[in-house]
Amino acid sequence: MVAVGRIRPVTMVDWPQAGADGNDAIAIELVTALNGTTALTAGMAVILKKASLTLETLAVDITTSTDDLEVCGMAYETIAAAGTGRIQIFGPTAVLKVDGTTDVAAGSHLGTITPAGTAATSTTAHARFATAMEAYATNDALGIIDALVLCRNMRGW
Repeated sequence: MVAVGRIRPVTMVDWPQAGADGNDAIAIELVTALNGTTALTAGMAVILKKASLTLETLAVDITTSTDDLEVCGMAYETIAAAGTGRIQIFGPTAVLKVDGTTDVAAGSHLGTITPAGTAATSTTAHARFATAMEAYATNDALGIIDALVLCRNMRGW
């Protein structure tokens, strides 16, 4: 296993769509993690991979469980299977992958759902990791929306 450093925020990045003068900049918070056996693309919801966690390494994977309580954010970038990359745990995003089979309204709380790596409207309070900033109501899992990632499982690490 590749050691990626203490489990703590490694990057604070200004949100690119913030005000031109920089006064309205909003920070996003990222952590470095070791990915599981499935390649990730930016915007995919991820969960903690408990079997691979150590004091030095954060490990993530995808799930097909609805409202998985281990949700810990979303892939910030493409991450190869068994590779390391950045996971967004806080702040706005324009690339969260969602399923609109159950309509996602602006302001909806989002959790995990099938297919793996996709978010949808959540019915379980502790499984919510993001809030939709726009609607998606198409009956498929192909949505890409603006959202605010607020992963309670990871803040403060």
